[in-house]
Amino acid sequence: MMNLTGRSELTPAERLVLRYVSNGFSDEEIAADLRLSVHTVKDQVKAARRRLGARNRAHAVAEGYRRGILTERETPPASWTRCD
Repeated sequence: MMNLTGRSELTPAERLVLRYVSNGFSDEEIAADLRLSVHTVKDQVKAARRRLGARNRAHAVAEGYRRGILTERETPPASWTRCD
């Protein structure tokens, strides 16, 4: 299930949720933006953490960058909105 870039380590949904996490979104914000339940988002974050061997969200993001799953060049989907 692994390749050199790490891209096949996560499902497409897990990769998308990890991108949101890497941009500072909470589970509630991710759920609202993707029109999913908070429970589903939490499950996807948990699955991504488990597959990456990460202790927490920050570690999962760091592993995502280290393994090439996340890249600096990725742009967020057009639907991403942040009200800080």
